[in-house]
Amino acid sequence: MFVTAFDEIFTTNQLDVIHTPPGAPRANATARTELLDRTLIWNERQLRVLLVEYLEHYNDHRPHRGINQNSPTGIDQEPAEPVSIDRIRRRRILDGLINEYHHAA
Repeated sequence: MFVTAFDEIFTTNQLDVIHTPPGAPRANATARTELLDRTLIWNERQLRVLLVEYLEHYNDHRPHRGINQNSPTGIDQEPAEPVSIDRIRRRRILDGLINEYHHAA
C-alpha cells in the first residue's frame, strides 16, 4: 500500500520505477561500492556534485559486462584498430578515486 503510493508519484513525473529484488537491498549498489564507501561526505551539496560526476562516468565511459564492455550511452567506443600504449591517456575522475583511459589523438 505504501510502496504503491510512491510508485504512482514517480510514474506521474515520468520516472521509471525499478524494484530491488526482495531480500537484496544492495542489488546494483555500484555507486555505493565504487564511490560512497571510499569517500567522506560532508554535506548534501558535495554529495550531489560527486554523484553527478560519478553518473557521467558510469553512463558515458565505464565498460559494462552486460553490454559487451560498452558504455550505456556508447560515447566512449574503442577504435577499430589497435593503438600503441604510448597513445593512451589517463583522465582522473573524482580526484583520482576512479581513472578513465582514452586513446590520444
